[in-house]
Amino acid sequence: PIHNFESMWACIDFTVSFATDMKNGASEQPMTEREEENWYVVMYHAAWCKVCQRASITYKKIATEYDNLEGGDTVHFLRAPAGEWAANKNEDDALIRSSPTPMGTLQDIKEIGITKFPFVQVFRGSDGACVASFATGASHLFARRVRETLKQILDRTPSEWRDFESNFDYDIWKNQKARSHVRQRLKHQLRSRVSEPHP
Repeated sequence: PIHNFESMWACIDFTVSFATDMKNGASEQPMTEREEENWYVVMYHAAWCKVCQRASITYKKIATEYDNLEGGDTVHFLRAPAGEWAANKNEDDALIRSSPTPMGTLQDIKEIGITKFPFVQVFRGSDGACVASFATGASHLFARRVRETLKQILDRTPSEWRDFESNFDYDIWKNQKARSHVRQRLKHQLRSRVSEPHP
């Protein structure tokens, strides 16, 4: 089954919080054998995006293909809406940034690496690392991109993961830092709105 977040903020909050929880109990010893892992696939979408609407149907189908995987890994499929601020994709960036909502702003979207919709990111549950991040392109390419990416992730050996982390260490760190930063900013916005006096 696919978990649908009510907002993009909730999704960012989730990916940061589970990463923190897992890190607190994580071992610093390098992995020498393939261990069971939880993977979180997040599809970011927008209400006005026709490609997103078609891709959502395919996404549900893909989610059923990853039940009871061999090797013990578990793949979780999540969906996160861009929010009301993205209702008009032609709206000026500066105007969007000056009118933040609890859903976030275009600045927040860009900060965590999302360039267009639909957009997919894959997170590793043991440390919260974003190990894949890509725009899927046209709807007929969506399924192939997601399946190929998951195959690469699930087939990597510990040695290949060490090489991957060595090559993309900065990108992984940058994404984690960006998500934490956006999470804190959105929390501050929400607190400010709650504390505002009502007429």
